[in-house]
Amino acid sequence: MRDAIAPSTGGSRRLARLPAVLVGVVACGLLPGAVVLAASNSVPSSSAGSLVQPITPTSLEPSFCRTHGVTPTTVVTGATATVTGTSGSDLLIGRGGLAQHLVGNGGTDCIVAGGVPAGKTTTLSPSNASQSACVKGPGPGAYTYGAGCAFKG
Repeated sequence: MRDAIAPSTGGSRRLARLPAVLVGVVACGLLPGAVVLAASNSVPSSSAGSLVQPITPTSLEPSFCRTHGVTPTTVVTGATATVTGTSGSDLLIGRGGLAQHLVGNGGTDCIVAGGVPAGKTTTLSPSNASQSACVKGPGPGAYTYGAGCAFKG
């Protein structure tokens, strides 16, 4: 029986490759059209733009402070137990996760406490002569306000 089977001449392998070759030829013919279609949907460079805007103390200031007429000129932050502002009008920003004493040093300040952990207290103390706005932060801790906190939020 073995002698009855004719050896392969390779012709059937060539026929088996024919569909793959045809798919490749068709894909090469359609692909340039797809690239042209995608290239025609670009945005002209004249329609794109950029905006450069500086970050200022008033752009960081909470609306509560702005509503009460506080206009800070300096941003003061700190991660220490006591953070003291400048002699001007400051945006004093406390750090979350610890008890702090935020001290205004003159001017009309916007003092924003960080989140105070349970069992801790943060004190907001603007200078006594000021009409400062004091904003407590999140957290279950306690807050005390100095006499200069005319507006408490």
